[in-house]
Amino acid sequence: MSLTTCQIQSTLKKVAADIVNKTNATLSLPHDALGKKVPELELDDVREIHIHAWRVIYHLQANNKFVLTIFHKRRNLKPDDIKLD
Repeated sequence: MSLTTCQIQSTLKKVAADIVNKTNATLSLPHDALGKKVPELELDDVREIHIHAWRVIYHLQANNKFVLTIFHKRRNLKPDDIKLD
């Protein structure tokens, strides 16, 4: 079955909205309730959540949380892919 351009755009908009909404909801939680450690990095202050086929990776700093990247789950994440500056 082949998808139409309209169906593809609709799916992409839904996935993007889900990523934004779930990331915002997660980042509003207290630090100790935020996602899981990123196994490739082994850092306590870098966490991830999974949304559809995506890994949202973020950095915890004091009272702030910063999204570092959004990675497809099938892609291999290397420590050099994440910059903490």
